[in-house]
Amino acid sequence: MVGLVGLFLSVFLCMIPNIAGQCLTPDAVPPNCKSWIDPVDQIPIFFQHQFNCSRFWVCEPDLSDCLHECAPKPGGGALYFDFNIDYEHGGPVCNWPYEIDCENKPEICGKCQPWEECVKCADCPDCPGCENAGDDDWTCICKEGGTCQGNNAIACGTCSNHVCEEPECCTNEDCQGAICDNGVCKGCASDNDCTNTACSTCMNHACHDPECCVDEDCNGNEYCDTDNGVCVEGCRDNSDCTAMVCSTCENHQCVDPECCIDADCLNTQFCEDNKCKDGCNEDSDCSMNGECATCNIASHQCTEPQCCNDSNCTPEFLE
Repeated sequence: MVGLVGLFLSVFLCMIPNIAGQCLTPDAVPPNCKSWIDPVDQIPIFFQHQFNCSRFWVCEPDLSDCLHECAPKPGGGALYFDFNIDYEHGGPVCNWPYEIDCENKPEICGKCQPWEECVKCADCPDCPGCENAGDDDWTCICKEGGTCQGNNAIACGTCSNHVCEEPECCTNEDCQGAICDNGVCKGCASDNDCTNTACSTCMNHACHDPECCVDEDCNGNEYCDTDNGVCVEGCRDNSDCTAMVCSTCENHQCVDPECCIDADCLNTQFCEDNKCKDGCNEDSDCSMNGECATCNIASHQCTEPQCCNDSNCTPEFLE
């Protein structure tokens, strides 16, 4: 008969959806379900009530909490929550009180977390919280050998000697700017965690700091190869190339043309498209061809007239 009642209650409680009005008004600290529900499995978690053996907490997959109470039993009172049966084994289940190792406690125990045990200091004078307390005072301790939660985002600690012993981390959320590797925070989690330079990156959970991010990180005669993050000797722009007034920076190398202006060429040459070419570019370039020789700009050739003044002509041409 006991087994049938337990089975019936198990099926009944699991099939009722968690809707407004079903949950009892909390009379103790509710569980922080975000710390207990596995985001992958999303399996409901059950907790004993802090002081009422007939009540229990359910952490739902949507991270909400709900307070339930077992059905009344013949002769008065209610059945007790069977905390030994979890969801995967058919829970939640309510059972006969004599089958459950549970003792109702004073309401002051409602201050404890659902995963904690409320004990009287007279029974545990060395327990945390009882050092300066009276024998009639109650304190909250973790359940020996059970899972507990301290400072980490999820519950992954183990209770030992009534103290919750946690690793440095349970998930990456516990590590600022790092990842959780077997309970230890290591390295970086993203590029945002690497701040030594403006372009530091996180690779395989380790920060990589390049020699440079921009040209200004390098010496004056160098530029930053941003693909590799290293400074390389070479020019950055045309202003770095000063050998000639029209020198240019191409592919980080200074390019010096043959000429920028006519003065860069021989007297018998002119500068065009940064190349020295034979010919004139102005009348003064034709002085060797006579005092009034001129430069044909179109052909860059000197034109020498038959005469410049009367003295250059014979008498028969003066009449």
